[in-house]
Amino acid sequence: MNGKFQSLNSSFFLEKAVVILLYAALFTPLAVTSVFYFPFIFSKTIFFRTIVELAFFFYILLIFAKPEYRPRLSKVAIAAAVYLGVVILSSVFGLDWYRSFWGDAERGEGIILLLHLAVFFVMLGGVFRTAKDWRGFFYAAIFIGFLESAYAITQSFIPTFGFRTGMGERFAGTVGNPSFLAAYLLFTLFLALGLLLDLFRAPAVLWKKISAGIFLGIAIVLNFFVIFNTQTRGALLAALGGFALLAVFTGLTSKNAKMKIVSAAFVFFLLASPAAVWFGKDWSLVKSNPTLNRIATISLEDITTASRFEVWKTSWKGWQDNFLLGAGYENFNLVFDAYFPPKVFRDQGSQLWFDRAHNIIFDVGVTSGIIGLLAYFAIFAMAGYALWRYWSSSPAVVASEMEQPRSFFSGPLFIIILAVYFFQNLFVFDTVSSHLMFVVILAMAHFAERTRTPAQAAPSPMSGASGKILHVSFFSVFTLAIVISFVVYFVNARSVLANYYAASAIRGQRLGWEYEEIANSFKKSLSYNEYQQADIRQRLAEMVLLLLKNQSLPQDQLAQATNFALEEIQKNMKAESLDVKYYLSLMSLYNSSDQFDPKRLEQVEEIGQIALKLSPTRPQTYFELGQAMMSMKKYDEGIAYFKKAVELNDRPFESHWNLAAAYLTAGMTELADEEFKKAQERGFTYDSANNLLKIAYIARISQNYDKMVETYLKLTELQPDNADFYAKLAAAYQLAGDNEKAQQAARKAGEIDASYKSEAQQFIQQLEVK
Repeated sequence: MNGKFQSLNSSFFLEKAVVILLYAALFTPLAVTSVFYFPFIFSKTIFFRTIVELAFFFYILLIFAKPEYRPRLSKVAIAAAVYLGVVILSSVFGLDWYRSFWGDAERGEGIILLLHLAVFFVMLGGVFRTAKDWRGFFYAAIFIGFLESAYAITQSFIPTFGFRTGMGERFAGTVGNPSFLAAYLLFTLFLALGLLLDLFRAPAVLWKKISAGIFLGIAIVLNFFVIFNTQTRGALLAALGGFALLAVFTGLTSKNAKMKIVSAAFVFFLLASPAAVWFGKDWSLVKSNPTLNRIATISLEDITTASRFEVWKTSWKGWQDNFLLGAGYENFNLVFDAYFPPKVFRDQGSQLWFDRAHNIIFDVGVTSGIIGLLAYFAIFAMAGYALWRYWSSSPAVVASEMEQPRSFFSGPLFIIILAVYFFQNLFVFDTVSSHLMFVVILAMAHFAERTRTPAQAAPSPMSGASGKILHVSFFSVFTLAIVISFVVYFVNARSVLANYYAASAIRGQRLGWEYEEIANSFKKSLSYNEYQQADIRQRLAEMVLLLLKNQSLPQDQLAQATNFALEEIQKNMKAESLDVKYYLSLMSLYNSSDQFDPKRLEQVEEIGQIALKLSPTRPQTYFELGQAMMSMKKYDEGIAYFKKAVELNDRPFESHWNLAAAYLTAGMTELADEEFKKAQERGFTYDSANNLLKIAYIARISQNYDKMVETYLKLTELQPDNADFYAKLAAAYQLAGDNEKAQQAARKAGEIDASYKSEAQQFIQQLEVK
């Protein structure tokens, strides 16, 4: 080639390479492998970013070789660019730029993902130039949605098939979460529906029409079946609303009176169905179906609903602190912590860490301010306007681009998809799978705006047509390849290695590896010093806390593991000094490891005061402070902290249990009994051996032997065949000074389990000597 890409074949290769990679990006929702930490998110993020970067390499060469493929402006593109600009600006002046840009391991987003989505948008708009191109692309998207649905259905009937999601009977597929799966399938559902409706209008060979109709019909049924069985109420209502909008549009545009009547009846049916389910909540059909039952139980008292309202109220409070530009992309968690609503804490199983508002308005408003929210709305406005103008144009204007300019495919369908997407995002948030499809629809709107005038049309890469071919030097190609390789390595490859070693460490913990092996995997992971390190350090801290609780390592190794975790979590505090989660992790580590250094308890108090400034209404901070004070025998201060936690929210029994334990430790038995009673009224039960053992332990260390006896008596009533409980009851009676009952309890232990008989006899002999 004489050092230059100048042949028609080279140009054609570049065109095909870009198109193939754009198609490959559609497989993102299917990408998952268990070798990664957060496999359902990280696998997809890395796959999508890598595909986009490779496609961008070929696209850069293509636009230099053939200028007609260069990016073109549109109102849609400008609106999207303005929004991206506002997000970047708000993040620069926000609370944590590093997190804003890179995101975290759990969500896999950040500005870095938005930039990849922007490049994806540009390439789609530059390469797909005709309705035929887009139809082919949408058929591919529908096929992948079909595969996703088939996988989810198979997974539900064969539990051992595929990857476990822990979502029970709710369908989750390779997306890994029912809500996220439903959000993604809404796109493929309505694309399939729109293309199916178009088949009745388009002239085509009969067998092609029949085969396409069968495929689209099956895809629609499977998609809706899976959405229904994700039990995601917002997505299901969004789907019904989309069907209703489609029926309204059909009725308004149809000249057939019967069609208008049918459409009106269908709309009434769609709107009445959810109401009927809600009012018929006592019907056996509704109660027996998990999805219908979830719809029927929607109420302000519902735990999920009540929690969301608390999060939204908190979001509004935090938004007002940075009303214009927000706190910066991905910084919702910092705002949430500052105004943490204690009411979301119901018990130890409650979700207490929110990094999203589960509402697109508050998510965008809190992180990008009112300016960002207006820019976000502008994207929908410009896209909707472009699509409507495209559909309403006269056949002469778009004839060169579209055989049926007034078909569902050419405008209304995509406006409905945007409406459905926005509605369901009022109750959930995006992942890379739904982001991907949203950008595809925006690129279609960009195409619609740009192709209203035939003169603007350009040859399609799918047709093999070629325009003017310019020279591209080999040196330019080589330089670009080096740059893209650099980006792929530093943006993706390092993250893959870090994530892989973290996942290995976590898997090793589960499989019982030696501590040294697990620690080495964590160290390898953290050596890459990339954006996931904060999440990985947090996971390390959680592992060490479990080791400390179970005392499952020799003391020297346990001390070594604790020091490792302390060192790493302190790095998190320095790097993300506004995130209270890491302060709490450090406080827990100090509280749990004071056996190695009692001065750590004093550090709990010091760190706790900083944590309280960051999140003054989070009960868990008061729990940690209270525990430290009680361990240092500063009983009045410890009790005061536990009281404060109860004042913040007296509903969780854990708060009352902690206060009762503090009273018991301080020897205030009557006050302890009052709090234990309150804990019982809120769900605490003496039917749990674990709960009773905790009380017995506290009674033992506080030398409240009467309470200790009382508790072990309850344990023997709960498990009358447990010899160990009788043995401990005997010891409690001895400490309480009742040797006669101590002997009785010891004999009972020997009767239940012969292995206790010898020890029981020795115990009795010692009592008789005394």
